[in-house]
Amino acid sequence: MRRLSLLLGSTLNRAQKQWLKTRLGVARKIWVDQFHSYTADDLRSLLVRLGVSTGDSVLMHSSYRATNGFRGRPEDIIDVVLDVIGAQGTLTMMSMAYESSTREYLGGNPLFDVRRTPSRMGILTESFRRRRAAVRSLSPTHPVVSIGAKAQWLVDGHDRCPYPCGPQSPFEKMLELDGKMLFFDLPFIGFTFVHYIEHQIREKLPFTLYESAPMTALLRDYENNDRHVSAYVFTREATRRRNVELITNAMRREGTAHWKRIGNTQIVLARMRDALATGLRLAAVGELPFDTRDLRP
Repeated sequence: MRRLSLLLGSTLNRAQKQWLKTRLGVARKIWVDQFHSYTADDLRSLLVRLGVSTGDSVLMHSSYRATNGFRGRPEDIIDVVLDVIGAQGTLTMMSMAYESSTREYLGGNPLFDVRRTPSRMGILTESFRRRRAAVRSLSPTHPVVSIGAKAQWLVDGHDRCPYPCGPQSPFEKMLELDGKMLFFDLPFIGFTFVHYIEHQIREKLPFTLYESAPMTALLRDYENNDRHVSAYVFTREATRRRNVELITNAMRREGTAHWKRIGNTQIVLARMRDALATGLRLAAVGELPFDTRDLRP
C-alpha cells in the first residue's frame, strides 16, 4: 500500500491527488460505518466497564473524526459521559484558544474573552463550552470548561494562579477529587495534567521549567471587565524536550491506565493520582518526562 501511494504520488498532479484523497476518505467512512460502528449505548457500556462511575470528576480530552465509527453527533458523546457520571459528577474539558505554544499565543497580545473566545481544542470542547450549564475558568492560557456538581469550585480562582497548571489550579482541585482522565480517540500523550506533574518535579530538572518572568494577557471576564492577568510560561527548552510517553508507557505497563477500542475509536482511562505517583516515582530515580540525553554527564 505504501509503495502504491508513493507511486501515485509521483505520477498524479495536485488536483488528481486531492480527488483521490477525497474518494479514499469516502470509501473509508463507508467501510467504518459498515463494520466498525457503535452507538451511544455501546459507548456508555464501555465507559462503565472501564471504570467511569456515578459521581466521578472527569477531565476529558478528545478528538472527533468522521471515521471514528460513532453513530451520532459529537454532542451525543458529551451526553453519554454526563449521563454516566450523573448529577453528582463533574465533567471538565480544556478550552485553550490556541494550538501553538503559550508563548506564541501571548506574544500576539490576544484578548481572551471568557464568554466568547472559542476553544481550539476540538469540536467536542467547543460544543461543551457553548452549553448553558458550562462554566469556564478565567485563565487566558489554560482555561477549563466544566459542568457538574463541583464545576464552579473547580474554575474559581484560576485567574489568580501564576502557574496555570500548578498549585490551587483546577488540576490540583481535580486531583483532590480523585479525578479521572478520559481520552476519546486521542493518544494518551497530550494530557494537560502532565504540567502539574512537571511543576512538582521542577527542582530535579537539569534546565529551567519556566521563564524567569511571567507574561501578561488581556482578560475579559463575565462582567465584561477587561484586566491584565500574568502567568508563567514554559521555557523553549522545556517545550522542546517534553516526553510525556515516559509516564504514559509506564502506566500502561503497570496497568494503571486502561486502553480499549470501540468501533474505530480508542478510549483511554487513567486516574490523575496514578499519573502523579508514576511521575514522582520515575523522577526519584532520575527518569524525567523530558529528553535529557545530551545533558547527562
